[in-house]
Amino acid sequence: MDDALNARNPFAPDKPQEQLRQYGVSLSGTITPNKTSFSLNGGATSQYTSPILLAVLPDGTTVNDTIRQPRDAYNVSARLDHAITKDHAVRLSFDRDSSTSRNLVWEASTCWLEPTAVRRRPTCCACPRTARSDAGSSRKAGSN
Repeated sequence: MDDALNARNPFAPDKPQEQLRQYGVSLSGTITPNKTSFSLNGGATSQYTSPILLAVLPDGTTVNDTIRQPRDAYNVSARLDHAITKDHAVRLSFDRDSSTSRNLVWEASTCWLEPTAVRRRPTCCACPRTARSDAGSSRKAGSN
């Protein structure tokens, strides 16, 4: 799925981009007929959304922009079934899910709130590359 069928938000200058990609694989079979079987499953999701930032600054300037928020997730599961007797069975299973989201939280000192002051990089609590380690670095407004 992508943003082809999405309408433009009336508060956004452009239609923000969005995308969702999902992948999956499954493998199962018999190890010993009528006795032991297995199942392996895996999947991944890669998506991004672009929420709209609409704000009016103290000096009356309007900021209208989108913020791209990527999210990646994966899941893995495995199962082993073994019939001990006709009426009793043992099942072993393993499940693992993980997800990472970025650009979720912006600092209050971002340049939109103080356009003539110092600009800081946006930081995100979930992303170790942009987490608090560079919160003390600063740049002049308008520079990248």
